[in-house]
Amino acid sequence: KRIIETIPQAYREIIILFYYNELSMQEISRVMAIPVNTVKTRLYRGRRYIGAKLKEISGDADFPVAKARLAKS
Repeated sequence: KRIIETIPQAYREIIILFYYNELSMQEISRVMAIPVNTVKTRLYRGRRYIGAKLKEISGDADFPVAKARLAKS
């Protein structure tokens, strides 16, 4: 959960809406009044940010970056 708090706000909002609130990309687009492609981009960048932080924390250069939905915790 601490990693989520370090994500830049634009990405964090999308991550929370997508993974925790289980909204679709189209729903997020409507709620935030932004294009679907912007949602996709921010979701992608948010995932990459989380992956980089997890890799940094683990100290493992081969730590896999999640490509599927993150497990809820």
